[in-house]
Amino acid sequence: MVLRVAMLQTVNRSTYAAYGESKRLSTVTLTASRGTIYDRNRLELAISAPQKTIWADPRLVLAPNVADPEGNLEQLAAALNLSPFTKADLRQRLNIPKKDFAYVARQVDDATADRVLALKLPGIFAYAEPKRFNPGDLALSTVGHTDIDGIGAEGSGIEKVFDSLLTGTPGTFQREVDVNGRTIPVGHHELIPAQPGKSLVLTIDSTLTYEVEQMLLDHLNGLRAKGSATTGGMVTVLDRTTGDVLALASVSTDPTTKKLQINQGANRPLLEAFEPGSVMKIVPAAGALDSGASLLETSWHLDSLITSGDDEIHNAEVSPTRDRTLREIVVESDNVGVVKLAQAIGPTKLESYLRSFGFGARTPIDFPDESTGILPPNSKWYGSQKDTIAYGQGVSITQVQLAAAMNTIANSGTYVAPRLLSATIDPDGTVHDQPVVGGHRVISEQAAADMTDALRGVVCDRAGTVGSHHDTYMNLPAYSVAGKTGTAYKAQSKARLVGYDKKGHKKFDSYMDETGERHYMASFAGFLPANDPRLTIAVTIDEPTGPFRFGASGAAPLFAKIGAEAMRLLSVPPSPEGTGCVAPTK
Repeated sequence: MVLRVAMLQTVNRSTYAAYGESKRLSTVTLTASRGTIYDRNRLELAISAPQKTIWADPRLVLAPNVADPEGNLEQLAAALNLSPFTKADLRQRLNIPKKDFAYVARQVDDATADRVLALKLPGIFAYAEPKRFNPGDLALSTVGHTDIDGIGAEGSGIEKVFDSLLTGTPGTFQREVDVNGRTIPVGHHELIPAQPGKSLVLTIDSTLTYEVEQMLLDHLNGLRAKGSATTGGMVTVLDRTTGDVLALASVSTDPTTKKLQINQGANRPLLEAFEPGSVMKIVPAAGALDSGASLLETSWHLDSLITSGDDEIHNAEVSPTRDRTLREIVVESDNVGVVKLAQAIGPTKLESYLRSFGFGARTPIDFPDESTGILPPNSKWYGSQKDTIAYGQGVSITQVQLAAAMNTIANSGTYVAPRLLSATIDPDGTVHDQPVVGGHRVISEQAAADMTDALRGVVCDRAGTVGSHHDTYMNLPAYSVAGKTGTAYKAQSKARLVGYDKKGHKKFDSYMDETGERHYMASFAGFLPANDPRLTIAVTIDEPTGPFRFGASGAAPLFAKIGAEAMRLLSVPPSPEGTGCVAPTK
């Protein structure tokens, strides 16, 4: 016995002392305050504020030796306004006598916490932990969400992209307790404070975003009121020189109520890929100008239609054989003409231009689940796809990709990558500005200038897809606009059998639904003021019907409304020449 005591006091002393201390120490993890997310003007888009979390020591709540445990539970449930189901769940969590910690209710408001603590129930305590708030509920599909533990939710916007920066470093608090879990006043205490996360400054302009969201929602509801059964839409606004994303907005149909609502989850401009239609004609046209395959006024002899694979390519209505300059091909959105331009530069160069304009790859924003779109290598362009890609069929893109491509022309032929993060702010207030991602030249300045001329013709010329009804589609008298329309078929989940080929094989039309109806995506992408661009804006309307299924009638009017409001908010002076249209049409 003497030998054993000697061993415990000498050789094994430190081991047993450490073991005994570990049994007496209680360690609590302190949650770090999550960094704030600001817009470009330092207005809060997401903040963390302390809220009371109610917790319990189950050994003191429902233990057999506790006086009136059922009465305590009833009082607690009443103070928290619990339903019978949630009360039963709470009973199960608290009915573990050997456990020393269980959540009762997390991040409740002060009034609820005060109501619970006023009961002075045994074993019921509270502590403060940060809860995430989104003032004004602005740009939620961009900012994203966190879970209750303050961690960026999977697939959820900026909160997820920069979760490691925003989260910070948790702290710890150690205290020495007795066998009943009570703090020993003279015992060991150690506090390691939590380190707050970094704050972020986004490129988003919250005021513009709010206006864009509301105008998009109002425009879509207006289309429905006119008999066009649209299901939603999206808008992207970019700063021409920096690529800053000033606004991203999307609206979808609520599956239950069937009403249109602003998206608070999925960010459609970055996540949703769609076939763009004729707005894609900017690429082969710009490529033809840049490569020397055509000049702006080079005349092209165009047949009424082109046979491509097993299909025939023609305009919306078959046109007679005609001659058109490259400018007229863009202005009038001629399918046959743009296929001729694409054939002149060849599939290898066309693919190179498409990729250089930013299609077929995620943007540097690297948003959760961001789509790359679909752009196969030209060696896999089969059948008519080798020609239809020229006018945006057989290829899919995101709206942000579309806006960035149009912005390349506005930016004199240089691609500037879209970006959402402007700066980070350390907990001590030190600001670290994020550099603008270096751009790359896609087409020459002259080619970009010629394309701008043609795109202004789309809006101004009597034969232009917008200019044909300029005052109706582009009511923006103070500013010049350059842009392109797109009216695309929307692929359906079930292709419709439409006939048989010469060999008896079934032919399906993937753009027709089971009733034989086609669905559309209507787009208008452009920049303003055209003479000295400040912004590039892309508008896409999902499944418009009737006379509003076209890019000119469905999307261009909203572009004009957003453009006017954006120019006002950014204090951009009117264009010296107004619209720049020589002879506005009636």
